[in-house]
Amino acid sequence: MGGLTDKFVGEMFGGKYNPGLEEWLIQQFCKAMDLAVADLQPGRMGVGSFDAAAHVRNRIVGDRGEEDSEFVMIRLEQNNGKKAVIGAFDGHATTLGGDNLLFSGDYPGFWRKALEETEIDFAVFFAGSVGSHSVDVGGDSFEKMETVGKALADSVSKYYANIPLKDSIELSSITVSVDLPGMQVRVSEGMALAPFISKKLFPSIGTIHVQAMRIGKLVWATAPADFSGELAIDLKNEMYRHGYYGLVSSFNGAYVGYVIPAKYYHYDQYEARTMSWFGPGINPFIEELLRRNMEFMAFGVK
Repeated sequence: MGGLTDKFVGEMFGGKYNPGLEEWLIQQFCKAMDLAVADLQPGRMGVGSFDAAAHVRNRIVGDRGEEDSEFVMIRLEQNNGKKAVIGAFDGHATTLGGDNLLFSGDYPGFWRKALEETEIDFAVFFAGSVGSHSVDVGGDSFEKMETVGKALADSVSKYYANIPLKDSIELSSITVSVDLPGMQVRVSEGMALAPFISKKLFPSIGTIHVQAMRIGKLVWATAPADFSGELAIDLKNEMYRHGYYGLVSSFNGAYVGYVIPAKYYHYDQYEARTMSWFGPGINPFIEELLRRNMEFMAFGVK
């Protein structure tokens, strides 16, 4: 079907650019939104979470680093009896290797399928702070994603009915536009491409936003990147200290690469070298913007 981005780097990652695929995806998103609006009904919702430490690991530094093992979930029920769940987890859905050319929903696909075979009518999965975390389970790739997906679905089913529901909640949101520095794409530890060369090789980054919203007792922030689970821990803990659940999800639209702890910037690894495109300062910059957005949602103007 072809890739979603053009230029050398985009096609190296995703294959030859196919603008028709991009247009098709836009149409599907619009159809999904239209269907959702057409099905608006009074209902109730609540937020909960559980620990899924058995299914996630820190893939950058292993046991030497921290892990955000929390699975955050939103329980939704319409008054007509239809049930849904939104789930978010930090294990990156990349259990299949780069040589696999088959379409797959990875472990979130098995998670959704398992839940929709129960009393839950609709399940939606969001990538959490996946920039430094992978799923942790043995077996080959297909066996692994089925095992993790079904295990997480079992846990959701266990906790779902115990999440308190409310029919009236507070909603608010904030979006901040971000100006990026010049690209600093490294080819070695001490050498980087000139920004004008990187611009010719990379697809357009697009307009960058850092966002947050408050949904009742959940403060949910979004990042234009693979955001690190290690960084998310402090952001979420601050919310918990003040009585809120916290969530930071990745991939909110445009994409700036990986945002990981600055202390890992000089590691010769995929996340730190290949996918860190804007220098060591971009990581604490995005983290601080997320922090301020989440604080604003929780506390308002200080």
